[in-house]
Amino acid sequence: MKNAKPTTRQQTPPRTETTDPIFAVLDADRRADALCLAVDGNIPDELTDQHYEAFNIVIRTRPTTLAGLAALTAWTRERADWLLTNGSIMHDLDLCTLTASIAEATAALVEKSSSRPSFGNSWTG
Repeated sequence: MKNAKPTTRQQTPPRTETTDPIFAVLDADRRADALCLAVDGNIPDELTDQHYEAFNIVIRTRPTTLAGLAALTAWTRERADWLLTNGSIMHDLDLCTLTASIAEATAALVEKSSSRPSFGNSWTG
């Protein structure tokens, strides 16, 4: 997989909350990816190690906002498209880790949104 290069990247949803840690790790992953894409020929081990480390941080980082969850979901789709295009697969442990991050973030955000006070139905008369 050293010589495989990603295809075009989809646009990440706009940032609305910069305190979500997922944005920084997605940026780091994209920078590491760009360094690998810039290489003509074999990608040096140092760069592939950087990219692999950035990838591992992404899949273990749980978004804390809906915008962050949307960004991670878009990144996941990009990664899946790249893997499909390049005839590659994601290691099952990595896939489980990534889906756990998405599921945990979703559950936390749903819980957070449902704990807001309800003002009832204003249409009742």
